[in-house]
This record gives sequence, C-alpha cells and structure tokens, in this order.
Amino acid sequence: MSKGIDSKGRSIMQKAHVHEVGHLLGLPHVDVGKSHCPPSNTNASACYGVADADKYSVMGQGMQLRYSNANPWRQALMDIFLKGNINLPSDWAPKQIRHHPRAVAEVTSKALITKKPIR
Repeated sequence: MSKGIDSKGRSIMQKAHVHEVGHLLGLPHVDVGKSHCPPSNTNASACYGVADADKYSVMGQGMQLRYSNANPWRQALMDIFLKGNINLPSDWAPKQIRHHPRAVAEVTSKALITKKPIR
C-alpha cells in the first residue's frame, strides 16, 4: 500500500505488517528523537521521515532495511553471550541476505538459497 510520497512526487510503498514487526522488535519510527518529531506524539507524520532517505526506511514509510534495524537482535545476542559492543558494527554484524522459499529437495539437501532459483 502507498504510505506517502517522496520529494519527486513518487509513491512510497510499504507492507504495514513489516513496519509493525519492527515495533515488536523495539524499533521506533525513523525520525523519533529528531527535532521535527514531537516527543509527545511519535505517531506524527514528521516522525515517519522528512528526508527521502528516511521516508524510504521500513520504520518510516517504505521497505528499506538498515543495519540499525538489527540492533535489538544484536543487543539480545550480546546480553545472552556476554560478548560484544553495540557501538562496534563488526560485533554481531547483520547480513542482509534474502533467503528464498525452497522446494522439498532443497530443504532435504540443506541447501542455502540466496539467489532466486529458476523453476
């Protein structure tokens, strides 16, 4: 669904459930904490991004993932294993690899599918 428009008037598409899962992981809207996002109402439209780069973020109005979206998971791993520093990007670094649906034979072979298979 279209959640907004960018500075060139192009529609920004978002799957709302992906955005909401971000909230379940503890992520705020993309511009929370910036001067144009009122702390008293983090659901104000400005909190979903003012700059195009922020509007396109999954925690804004779009579907783009950022490495910072993995921080709740990274912090949990650091807490569990008592190892790492959230300020070092190399500690528990996220990898943005899309895993495609697999056929039964691929599951059985334990194949890791990171390129869209031709079927």
